[in-house]
Amino acid sequence: REWEPLEWGPGINPEKHGGYLRQFADDFTNVMLESIDHAYADSAMVPDAVADEVLDHLRFAWRRAQSFTPTESAAHVCRAIARYLSMENEAELEPNRVGSAFVVHGRSGVGK
Repeated sequence: REWEPLEWGPGINPEKHGGYLRQFADDFTNVMLESIDHAYADSAMVPDAVADEVLDHLRFAWRRAQSFTPTESAAHVCRAIARYLSMENEAELEPNRVGSAFVVHGRSGVGK
């Protein structure tokens, strides 16, 4: 892919460079996924159902992430997950919930 020249500096300006960086990250991810697919197909390994399923989930998640539009409610859930995983709120948890899994669930397309 040919990239148009950009004026850089000082620093990175999200408004000016955001589209370029997003496209670069998307292209990089697509090339990496293709590379993994080719390496997997070209390898002498016996097909692995678990590896195939992992790649299917990765591709599905990538496609879904491309159409995700962040919302304040999604940001709230992300902050709650980060607090939970860092255990900053351990004192606030009920004793039987410490170390329990944090599950985010919902129907397909709701932005989990």
